[in-house]
Amino acid sequence: KELIQGDIESYLSKKEALKEKRNEVITDSAILSSENNWSENVRKAAQPYELGQTASGYFQFSGDEDWFAFTPKENGIYEFRFAANENNEVPSINIFSYNEQQKDFSYLGSNLSYDSLDPKGCYQIGLKGGQTYYIQLTEKMYRPSAKAYTLTSALLASNTADKFENNDDFEKATNIGLKAITGNFASAQDIDIYYFKPEQNGLYGFVITPLSVPAKYAKLPKELLTPIDPVVIIIEDTNGNKKLDKEEEGKGWITDRGFSNEEEHGAFKAVKTKGYFIVTLDYFGDTSLTPYQFTLAKADLQDEDKNSIVKNNIPSKPLPLKKPNKNTFYNTGYMNATTNKGDVDYYVFTANEERTYTFKLELPSDLDGVISVYDAKGKQVEKADYYISGDAEYLKLKLKKGKYFIKVEDAFGNASINPYKLI
Repeated sequence: KELIQGDIESYLSKKEALKEKRNEVITDSAILSSENNWSENVRKAAQPYELGQTASGYFQFSGDEDWFAFTPKENGIYEFRFAANENNEVPSINIFSYNEQQKDFSYLGSNLSYDSLDPKGCYQIGLKGGQTYYIQLTEKMYRPSAKAYTLTSALLASNTADKFENNDDFEKATNIGLKAITGNFASAQDIDIYYFKPEQNGLYGFVITPLSVPAKYAKLPKELLTPIDPVVIIIEDTNGNKKLDKEEEGKGWITDRGFSNEEEHGAFKAVKTKGYFIVTLDYFGDTSLTPYQFTLAKADLQDEDKNSIVKNNIPSKPLPLKKPNKNTFYNTGYMNATTNKGDVDYYVFTANEERTYTFKLELPSDLDGVISVYDAKGKQVEKADYYISGDAEYLKLKLKKGKYFIKVEDAFGNASINPYKLI
């Protein structure tokens, strides 16, 4: 996965593409209404359901569905259980919340998985107290069945949400500063939205790190203890009014390079007259009791070659390379925030003899590096820009004896608080 620069809507569209089951469910449910307002009809027809209640029924015809409305009294992990015997079969369960603004259901989870056609007899999901959820039951292939289903439920763990919950709406964004905070995605499809107002202009770096599951949850089903795949979205609040105005929706940057149980880190250039929404979420949106730590810090970095003037790719004060042994040269540096197209660092390298030399540029995950080599007259010898963010770039060149300049830059002019290494 790589850094995608775009608006939040395009990212969420990508995420929703993974939820094909939701689309199938909603399409099939349209038979409940001859109008477009089928979701409202479902809400009216849904049978009230209480925690611990036993509910039974049959699927009498193809496409038959039973709907229940469940309002938990507290935040926690809830388990829905189905009898499986000669008289009962396990149905498919899909759980939705209702979005008042969109007047539609939002998919939260299911006992179906991508690796099995059989629905699970026990399904756990994180739900919020006081919110009404809609439970859809169907035969797994939407066929009629002579067997009944029998549903019951239990609360497995309470108060599992982090202390910032209900900050899953831009209007309820949690104010944060330069201090580490801890959260989790204990509710299904949970997102956490924070708001940062910088006191100074400059480059700010962030990192979100998955932590260990608290010991008190160790005996819960393993499905609840799965690693998270964190994603971070930064959205600029241009007028600083702590509201996501329509014209600001496209001013977002998404950081999603790692995989499950890997940290994500990046940086953004901030202006003190503006504000910044910081959205964190799990890529797949499943309930997980794995917490995360989010840290934001200001980068007090000085441009290494700020006094160097470059003309025709010839720097007046190029940076030196260190020489730990006869055949190795290296140095580390930073891509700093600039007011132009991005930071560029030039290094000087002297080939003491004509032969083949190998250059390597090691990069942090939030930089898409480019390495170029120029001769003493500023003529480009070769350039490497083959790989994506976080991957090293390589050049293998046969050089004549003499002086050369090595240029290091980011392909998109991005900055980072994490160093690169030129070898």
